[in-house]
Amino acid sequence: MSYYFVQNLYGDWLELQALIQQKGPLILNGNSLNIPSVVAVAHHHSLPTVSKDVILSKAVDDSVRLVESHLNSGQTVYGVNTGFGASADTRTKSLHLLQKSLLQHQSAGILTARDLGETGTSIGSSISGNVETLAMPADWVRAMMLIRCNSLLRGHSGVRLSVIESIASLIAYDLTPILPLRGSISASGDLMPLSYLAGLLEGNTDIRVRTSKADARSQSPKSFMRADEALELAQLKPLSLGPKEGLGLMNGTAASCAAASITIHQVQHQALLVQIMTAMASEALLASKHNHDPFIANVRPHPGQIESAAVIFNCLRDSRLIADKESGYIGLFQDRYPLRTASQWIGPQLEDLLLASRQVQVELNSTTDNPLVDVQNGLIHHGGNFQAASLTSAMSKVLNALQMLGRLIHAQSSELLNCTINRGLPPNLCFDDPSRSSTLKGVDVSMSAYMSELAYIAHPVSSYVQSAEMHNQAVNSLALLAARHSSEASNVLNLMSANYLYSLCQALDLRCLHIEFVGAAEAKISALLHRSFKSLSHLENFDLERLHAEMWAVAIKRWLECSSFDLDARASATADTVLGALLNQIRQHPALSTAHKSEAYAAVQDYALEFASTLVTVYETRRTAFAQQPTTPAYLGRASRAMYHFVRQVLGVPLHQGLIEHPTVDGSPLGDAPREKVTIGTQISKIYEALRSGAIHQVGMEIISELRLAKQGDDESRSSDNVDGVR
Repeated sequence: MSYYFVQNLYGDWLELQALIQQKGPLILNGNSLNIPSVVAVAHHHSLPTVSKDVILSKAVDDSVRLVESHLNSGQTVYGVNTGFGASADTRTKSLHLLQKSLLQHQSAGILTARDLGETGTSIGSSISGNVETLAMPADWVRAMMLIRCNSLLRGHSGVRLSVIESIASLIAYDLTPILPLRGSISASGDLMPLSYLAGLLEGNTDIRVRTSKADARSQSPKSFMRADEALELAQLKPLSLGPKEGLGLMNGTAASCAAASITIHQVQHQALLVQIMTAMASEALLASKHNHDPFIANVRPHPGQIESAAVIFNCLRDSRLIADKESGYIGLFQDRYPLRTASQWIGPQLEDLLLASRQVQVELNSTTDNPLVDVQNGLIHHGGNFQAASLTSAMSKVLNALQMLGRLIHAQSSELLNCTINRGLPPNLCFDDPSRSSTLKGVDVSMSAYMSELAYIAHPVSSYVQSAEMHNQAVNSLALLAARHSSEASNVLNLMSANYLYSLCQALDLRCLHIEFVGAAEAKISALLHRSFKSLSHLENFDLERLHAEMWAVAIKRWLECSSFDLDARASATADTVLGALLNQIRQHPALSTAHKSEAYAAVQDYALEFASTLVTVYETRRTAFAQQPTTPAYLGRASRAMYHFVRQVLGVPLHQGLIEHPTVDGSPLGDAPREKVTIGTQISKIYEALRSGAIHQVGMEIISELRLAKQGDDESRSSDNVDGVR
């Protein structure tokens, strides 16, 4: 089968790695820009350069000449010799001043002294409050500059090649204008943000520029400078904008497209991670792998569902924790919806993200100006390609996908942390006694806080369009707002994913500790039974092996039911239940005479006395050994093993051992080497930072690299190698 979403994601990732590693520049030609290229420039400072293709440069030059020709022949060209927007009923012959007028009225964004690198100079600098920066992130600005370059190179804008090359040079010098995050309605393009780029090119001394490059003449590098200083650093002269160049620079969707490109790149990786985490949850909760059997998806052949089911199914390969629920299975026969219907839930989101990615991809290589210069036919068209509704549509899909993915992992997390439904895991996934430690209770609460915020953010912005600019822009796309909200929602999902990954690794450890305990305890309890009833072992039909199997099943069932008890109480409650069941067995056993029953009752007393203490001793021994050397990887499927290794070994986030981990509690956690005691939040923050930086995506791609080669439908992929006694 074809993994459409995964192959698209993996292909983009491979291309991004190649761009990061290549020594040569990224060539812009107006037609081949893609999302990996945008991310490479925005996040990894890849260097773009304008193609030297003669045909391309001629098309750009011809568009400039056609504008001049129309003006020389006395024709009216919007925004060149008319006013702007609803003021287009005015006419002027001061063409160059008109372009400056455009920059002036659009350079109206609000930026604080702190945004401009002038800390301590603001009147309100001492006022406290949670006011985030009002400036657009530098990586978005780099992407915006790149996209605007690419669009202008298409030769439909009447902007000189030297102007376009100047923008590319500014990117190469890492000189990005500090421009407002808010203020664009993305109708006549993103006028306000792009006006600051135009202001930088003309050397506006009130436009501030951010850089990481040092001025060779200065003893110390300047992070912030004026636009004229930035131009000098880049060895550029201030530009006198041509008749259509102010409008050509500003009248486009580059800011919205930049934010959308960077956001969707992140969200596609998040969608893959949710599938991997679903596989991890399936193992931690002993779910059935066959929830995602290919047959189920094939008879309802939505491509997203088919792919998601296949990915989760293959992520579980080699797992020793997944369950086979045969007809004789005792307990909840079907898994709950968050696991059983995960592929049906995730699948539509993959389809939406693929479509959103295609919409953004088209926008990257589009001309989004007005008016448009049609060199071939000698015409100038007045239209509305700046209306960025396609990007709004893409980001609406992204927003919905984010809240759907968040809702799924929130539901899975709630099940994982609830000891009444998580198949015997301790409450709050505590490693020590539940009365001492409520380990992940705070995580449980914060997951709900994050989910509530995510749901609030995820409303589509198109419902909130307001008429603007003297009712000329009565409909406007709000694409930049949609992209901003999508980015914010993506970050909240990262918070949730960090929480959830931490919980999953803890749950997998506890599940595997239980398996280790069951294996060791059963052998001890079997020996105890045989020792206690040795004098009756000769009796016909008094099968000690069968009796042990029956009693052990009773013991494990009760042990799992008492997961919220402290160890001593849990062992005692289990022993009491087994004692009652054993007495009933002896009382009703047809092979035992009255004398033998009396002898058996005496044996029961010996058995009962040691039963609880044996459980306690074995559990404490196994828990200590497990804390020092967890055996979890040996039980995990391919995907879970890779992600678990990343969290535990690469990030250094250990198994949480309970109250002993708290920095102000005396004592040290068990382990091979001493480690600093930190809060739970500090450990989760390590995972969050790996999500934000993209480091964790490397793991996802390594998993997918293997899964793309997996054969579907073979015996190995359908096998379920389970461990006895864990359910």
